[in-house]
Amino acid sequence: ENWNKQWKLLGPAMQALLRNLGFNQQIWDSKDTPAGKLPIALATAFVNLTPVQRETARKLGYTAATWDQKVLALKMGKQA
Repeated sequence: ENWNKQWKLLGPAMQALLRNLGFNQQIWDSKDTPAGKLPIALATAFVNLTPVQRETARKLGYTAATWDQKVLALKMGKQA
């Protein structure tokens, strides 16, 4: 899964999708550290995402239900 890869290893297409969700290299590469932050989109229910963010989530393989499951899991584990 891409979640465990460093930003520079993701490739330009994946980086572009992740930018739509609020990531950049610094945020991505530090997301799993104690001081790391996640973009607000990752704490947002699918229905409340912008149209671009919803399309991005779909391109990343999420449905509304699976996105909301991921959001809930992230909220329980780390604040966005």
